[in-house]
Amino acid sequence: MIKGKLSNDFEIEVDEKKAKTHRFTKLMGKALSNDPKARLAANAEVLSYLIGEEKEDELVEYIESQTGEEATEEEVAAFTIEIINMMSNADAEVKK
Repeated sequence: MIKGKLSNDFEIEVDEKKAKTHRFTKLMGKALSNDPKARLAANAEVLSYLIGEEKEDELVEYIESQTGEEATEEEVAAFTIEIINMMSNADAEVKK
C-alpha cells in the first residue's frame, strides 16, 4: 500500500498492485488516445480506479473547500497525475 499526501495536503492510499493490472494499462492507453472522447472517458475512470469512488468524492470536495468553487477537470486531472507519479516513484524506490 502506498500512502502519501498530495501537494494540497490531501492524504491518499493506493494499492501499488493496481498499477500493474491489465485494467489500469487499458485505462492509461485510452487516456493517451488521440480521440478526445476516449481520453475524457478514461481520465474520468483512472482516479476512481486508483483510490476508489468514495475517496475520489472526498478529494473533489476537498478541492472545492480550498478553492470555494466547483473542482475543474483540469484540477482533478492534475491530482490524478500526481498520484500516478507517486506510484511510479514508490515503484522505483522498491526496485533500488
